[in-house]
Amino acid sequence: MTNPASYRPKAGEIPTQPGVYKFRDARGRVIYVGKAKNLRARLSSYFQDVGQDREGHLSGSVGRGGVGPGP
Repeated sequence: MTNPASYRPKAGEIPTQPGVYKFRDARGRVIYVGKAKNLRARLSSYFQDVGQDREGHLSGSVGRGGVGPGP
């Protein structure tokens, strides 16, 4: 299982603008794509320190994440 600290964004690194985000496995393959009106708010819900991640089934597969501006 990948350590969440290895793919968790640094504080203030994610913009508050709309955009898309991708989670990739250790091989770099996209395993999840999402969109948000506020990227920081959406992604913070995935990376908060609670009992289980919002998408608990992804946490064992994620190798890294990525964020990009919306259209």
